[in-house]
Amino acid sequence: ERMDRVRQGVSRIGQGLSQLRIASALASAGTAISVKTFADFEKQIAIVASVSGATSEQQAALAAAAKKAGATTAFTAVQAGEALEFLAQAGFTVDQQIKTLPAVLALASAGSLDLGRASDILTSAMTSMRLPAEEAKRAADVFALASAATNTDVQQLGEAFTYAAPTLAGLNISIEEGAGLLGLLANA
Repeated sequence: ERMDRVRQGVSRIGQGLSQLRIASALASAGTAISVKTFADFEKQIAIVASVSGATSEQQAALAAAAKKAGATTAFTAVQAGEALEFLAQAGFTVDQQIKTLPAVLALASAGSLDLGRASDILTSAMTSMRLPAEEAKRAADVFALASAATNTDVQQLGEAFTYAAPTLAGLNISIEEGAGLLGLLANA
């Protein structure tokens, strides 16, 4: 009987150690994932800063914008950093990138698009329609509304704008009117 109690005690200690090893392994895995995610984020922000020609102060502002987007949207901070990179490649200044980022994320969500495509659609339309970066939210809202109200989607509307926007801008037709006209054509 005494040996049975000793065996049960040893068995409980063994189970406890096994659980401790499992918990330790899970904690280590979580830490490794966290470190990798942080490293990926830092790398992405360094890329954005490089493409943008950002100062260290501007790099910190880019990182803060990406972190905020990662905390408040369906996208991660790394993905928000990728969107900033696409905006930098489109020639946007650091300030313009930060101001435009929420519109790109919103358009990507509304159109079920990846961030590169959403950024491309938005920046191309804005450039063609001669809209400043401060009008990014307006342009994203127009695309989302027009695609919801007509027989087109954000991607198709973006494609149509690549052809029509220079003419629309030349005729002083607003982005709202242009999206409406293209939506009517899509309905027909």
